[in-house]
Amino acid sequence: NHEIGKVELTSKVGMGTYTMSLDGKKLGTLTRKMSVKIKLDISFNGWHIDGNLMQNNFIVTDKSGDRVMMFNDAFSFRDTYVLEMNSSEHEILGLLLVMAVEIALHGND
Repeated sequence: NHEIGKVELTSKVGMGTYTMSLDGKKLGTLTRKMSVKIKLDISFNGWHIDGNLMQNNFIVTDKSGDRVMMFNDAFSFRDTYVLEMNSSEHEILGLLLVMAVEIALHGND
């Protein structure tokens, strides 16, 4: 088996930090934080994530504020997402980020 990408819990401090790797190389992290509402912070490719956690709708932007991708939990099924990419060069990174968000929000059930 050849592992392409991986998302793993690397810190249990707070609500958890998940590290994303591609071909064995660490790409960045996603941290779930609790304030007035649940918030996700990413340290990943210079991207920023905003979204509605209750409806599982997310927009990812780059450093300049341009949209990189958008994804949502289609039809409210936790195992079905719609991922809209602005560039095919970020497809695998997008899938890793969706996996990380799903695990951060719902665990690995």
